[in-house]
Amino acid sequence: MQRRTFIAVSGAIGAGLAQAKTGEAQEATALSALPKEIWKWDATSTVAAIRAGKISSKDAVKAALSRIEAMNGTANAVVQTFEAEALQAADAADNARRRSASATGVLHGLPMTIKDNTDQRGKRTVNGMKNSQAQAAPEDSPVVHNLRAAGAIFIGRTNTPCLSSRWETDNTAYGRTLNPWSPTRTPGGSTGGGGAAVAHGMGVIAHGNDIGGSVRYPAFCCGVAGIRPTSGRVPMFNPTAGVERSLCNQLFNVEGALARSVRDLRLVLPVLSQGSARDPLWTPTPAPLALPRALKVGLIKSSPGLFVHPSIASALDEAAQRLRAAGFEVEEITPPPIAETVALWAKMVFAELREAMPGFSAVADADAVRANQLFLEVTAPISGKQYMDGIGEILAMRRQWAQFLERYPVLVGPNSGDLPFEHGFDLKGADATRHQIAAQALMVTVNLLGLPAVAVPTGKVGVADAPRGLPVGVQVISPRFRDEWALQVAQEIQQRGSGMATWA
Repeated sequence: MQRRTFIAVSGAIGAGLAQAKTGEAQEATALSALPKEIWKWDATSTVAAIRAGKISSKDAVKAALSRIEAMNGTANAVVQTFEAEALQAADAADNARRRSASATGVLHGLPMTIKDNTDQRGKRTVNGMKNSQAQAAPEDSPVVHNLRAAGAIFIGRTNTPCLSSRWETDNTAYGRTLNPWSPTRTPGGSTGGGGAAVAHGMGVIAHGNDIGGSVRYPAFCCGVAGIRPTSGRVPMFNPTAGVERSLCNQLFNVEGALARSVRDLRLVLPVLSQGSARDPLWTPTPAPLALPRALKVGLIKSSPGLFVHPSIASALDEAAQRLRAAGFEVEEITPPPIAETVALWAKMVFAELREAMPGFSAVADADAVRANQLFLEVTAPISGKQYMDGIGEILAMRRQWAQFLERYPVLVGPNSGDLPFEHGFDLKGADATRHQIAAQALMVTVNLLGLPAVAVPTGKVGVADAPRGLPVGVQVISPRFRDEWALQVAQEIQQRGSGMATWA
């Protein structure tokens, strides 16, 4: 018995060593095929190259800072840059690697950005407010702490609309962020600065957050990937906030990330997910499960209340075709009523906005006030009793979709249902605002349900104001705490296309 055990263990160790050597060989081959310009590498390749000694962390940070210098004057994506601090951190990272390569973190030496609505030690959280009285944050928010502990190096902070309150990124504090593919189109919001930064190579990962599509919409508009994790998976807290988050903010808002490749999102998600006692709603993540063998992917192309542009319908067909080629069973399905879910999200979120509007109007810029007043104009006021009933309706809606996801564990549907809007789209009037909500219907549905979703680009379409094409893509949705399923399916979609987002 002991001899058999020894042979079995020896065989397992031998197989493990063989796999490790194969992995190392594959990694070395992949690194040798990378383009000359370091800023074109994704996060996974950059970290691997730093660990292998192919480049230093300082090389990677310098490359990202050079892109900020070259591109940000036009893009206006990064509103604060930390050149000296980042280079000093890179030197420290390189010294640490020389001392002990095995002690490096998951993101060791990786240059990235933080959204300017999230506390970062020693930096002001301006959040797009021109007259912000914010003082430097005394400590990192949990998500920034997690990224720093994993070895990430922060090279700057990215633009967001005033109080992160629009699907457009423009404010009177820092100005407008431009879409990398068309100067007339929005980069999305509210993490528009992060989306544009990643698309231009100004850092390989951008932090963001998402209460109504604020990670996924910029990812869609800028042609990159983005993840909105399960609600509660990533701790959320701003030490400088002064007041606690409202109920809808607690239920619907999450910290996430944007990157050029879905595999980078798989790299960063466990880092983001580390717990913190400062967020009592944080939930430990169950061990990842393999995708079900008989997985049915549900394809959502239409539903009452959901607008789908023909180019987005084509993107959905393309995604389905790639998944079928990968061996997945893809079935076009009728989901639970999206119109009802969107109406509930709007009822609850805008009820809180209506209560906060006097204070919001006193500090926000005129465009932010106008955009949010239009949301109130298209949504009827509700009573306290109706708000209380709405809390129960959220649970009922989540139950209905959870049961639906037992039949279709992964869904593929529109991210935004329309092409990236022209600048100022959210200021035009009530009809335009209703169209926005219909176009973003599946995005906000995901927020109300607390589900994980991954935005993945599928290609580009030709439009007159984007000579190199305008990006389009889809989102992949999975059950709560099965974020890895959405990531795996999204990675299949991306790898069977170009493999990575195209540089802007």
